[in-house]
Amino acid sequence: MSRPTPEQVYQTLHHLCQNYRLNAEAAIETSQKIGFPHQSRILPNTPITDHTLMEVGEAIFREIFPLLLQIHGSGYWGNKCLGLSTDLFVFLNHLGYKADIVIGEVFVNGTYEYDTKLPLLVHEFQSSNKQGDMPLHCWVTLGDDVVIDAALPHRLIEHYVPLGMPQDQIEPIFVSRVWEMTQALRTVHIPMLVGSDFIARTTNVDPLMKLAGINNMFSR
Repeated sequence: MSRPTPEQVYQTLHHLCQNYRLNAEAAIETSQKIGFPHQSRILPNTPITDHTLMEVGEAIFREIFPLLLQIHGSGYWGNKCLGLSTDLFVFLNHLGYKADIVIGEVFVNGTYEYDTKLPLLVHEFQSSNKQGDMPLHCWVTLGDDVVIDAALPHRLIEHYVPLGMPQDQIEPIFVSRVWEMTQALRTVHIPMLVGSDFIARTTNVDPLMKLAGINNMFSR
C-alpha cells in the first residue's frame, strides 16, 4: 500500500483536528451504548479556558509528574499508556480537576500509530475472554479539545525525532490542545471510547476504586 501524499496527510490532519470534539461526543455516546456503567466526567463542548489549562499543566509538572516517576520509573513510557492514564486520571480528580480517560488512536504524520479499531475495543469490553495486549492508545482529557498524554512523548522521541520531528516541541507530558499538537507535530488524537470503565473491565485495575482509596487516605 503506497504512502499518502503530503497533501493527503495535511487533509487528514485538518479533518481529524476539526472534528475532534464531534469524535469525542460520538465516543461518549458509544461508551454508554455498549454498557459503560458510569457517565462521562467531561463534556467535549464545554470550553476549557487557557488559564485552566495552564493551571492544570503547572499542577501536573509540580505535583503529579514526580509521583509518576516514582511509580513508573524514568525509563521508556511509550508502552505504558494504560497505567499512566490511570494515574493521571486519579491524581487530577483527587486534586479537584474533572478529568476522564479516552481510548482511541493517534494519527502521526500519515500513520495510524496504534492500529486501533473500535469493533475490537467494543469486543474486548463486552467479552468474558480478555485478549490482553490490544492495539490501542489512551490519554486523559478535561473536556473541550484538551489532551493530557504521558506515553506518546516517549514514542515520538523514539520513532519520529530520528525522522525529523522537532524534539524541542515534545514535552515530557503533553498538556495541550489538539490543534496545537497538530500544528507543531502533525499529530492528532482520535477518540473512540471515553471513560475509566474500559480499563476497569479489561485490566485488573479499577481507576475509580483507586481514586476512592486515595481520597479516603487523605480525608483521615
